[in-house]
Amino acid sequence: MTYPVVTATEAAAAGLRPSALFSIARFNERSGNHDVAQRARQVGRELAKLVGLDLGGRRRQRLRAANDNRTRSYGKPRSERMAA
Repeated sequence: MTYPVVTATEAAAAGLRPSALFSIARFNERSGNHDVAQRARQVGRELAKLVGLDLGGRRRQRLRAANDNRTRSYGKPRSERMAA
């Protein structure tokens, strides 16, 4: 069965945010309307791309900690700490 769902351009013209479409998708998923939920998510992703919103989902390179060779002042008695 086909349900009328707005397109991404119609949603942008109406001022809808992608989060609203994801909320609609979640509601329909819980109600058992999986087809409508899937279509609403698809339109939400299209709308996010249209307005330039980054939804993530890509693998990124892991950030590594900087090499910090300074001595640590915690864990030492006050008399042995270096003056800052």
